[in-house]
Amino acid sequence: MKTIKKYAAVICRARQILLVRKKGTAMFISPGGKPEAGETKEECLERELNEELDVSLVSAEYFGTFTRKSAFEETLVEIDVDIVKIFGQPKPCSEIEEIAWIDGEHLANGMAVGSIFAIDVIPSLIRGGVVRQSAKKINKALPNMLVFDIDGTIADGGVVSDPMKTALHKIKQDPSARLAFATSRAPRGARKALGDLSHEVPVICCNGSIISDETHQQTLVSGLSPQDVNIIVQFLEENDVSYFLEYGNKFAMHGDESLFPEMLDYEDKLTLDKECSWWDQGVIKISCRSENIQRKLMPLYKDISDGVAFNFHGDDTAELNCYFTDKYQALSVISGIENYNLICFGNDDNDFTLLSNSSDGYVIGDELVGLESSMNVSRLKRSDDLIINVISQRLSGYK
Repeated sequence: MKTIKKYAAVICRARQILLVRKKGTAMFISPGGKPEAGETKEECLERELNEELDVSLVSAEYFGTFTRKSAFEETLVEIDVDIVKIFGQPKPCSEIEEIAWIDGEHLANGMAVGSIFAIDVIPSLIRGGVVRQSAKKINKALPNMLVFDIDGTIADGGVVSDPMKTALHKIKQDPSARLAFATSRAPRGARKALGDLSHEVPVICCNGSIISDETHQQTLVSGLSPQDVNIIVQFLEENDVSYFLEYGNKFAMHGDESLFPEMLDYEDKLTLDKECSWWDQGVIKISCRSENIQRKLMPLYKDISDGVAFNFHGDDTAELNCYFTDKYQALSVISGIENYNLICFGNDDNDFTLLSNSSDGYVIGDELVGLESSMNVSRLKRSDDLIINVISQRLSGYK
């Protein structure tokens, strides 16, 4: 029987693995494919990942070589499998109809997955702890903690509607539930959007870098190193990308300030002065905005240290934080969350880990493609009525 050589990419995040389904097929397989004439493995993976998922290959580490019968042809397939690091937000392109983030539970439930990944690769990743066996489930013996992102989830244009505020207050008043917020906003922005609620419940700000609890105690989890701040700022200025440095209780802008209309009304704006000895110290987040921001930042991502996380919001905005924090890790710092079912709502790249680790997660809107395939995650349109309906289902006594 003829043997076909292929290269496959293992893409993992939050202990899930990304698979793809081609148009006209029912089987989920790995990203990757056959090398073209003269292509190395890395060149093949780079091309296939760009064509299929619109992402760039950053690095590839050999995992193993496996041979089994093809799911689509009367041939044997020999696949070199690499665990890869990518840059960008995967979405189905070209011949790909659907992408899905899965774990061991999908295999147990009979999801159609190509034999090499179903029999060899994914079970090995589960044994190694890289991929989880199953998602968290609702435990009916536990109360619920409802956690909300703000912009694009419960707020449009930075405004939380009165009906939504009423529903959020109901959560706070329910003795069997707990309310929290997890946002990319700094504390000033959270206060502006949430009003009194921002002083009464835990609020995680700057993608997990700052935590404010019910007692108004504020904790700085982490910030960017001065070295990374200098590298990032130099790159942004050389590439004409506007940005602002977030210090938590103040911020400094550079470039076209009109690109950040949401920031112009705040009174704690500083003039960025790099002659000051402190300008690169205590920076919690760098927000930057430009057309095609993902492609513009790709060279920076390859050069910067592993201590920086890139979070994208649409096609024009990126936020750079310390890699060692995210919304879920920050939420874990809050005392007692292990005694609750986490019911989480989010819409963007910085919500991926939070939703993946929830007992019941909701992607709001069209982003985070494929995450709704997780056993614990659903997708909702951006609608106050739909979100309030979920809230009502999770609260005792809410009418």
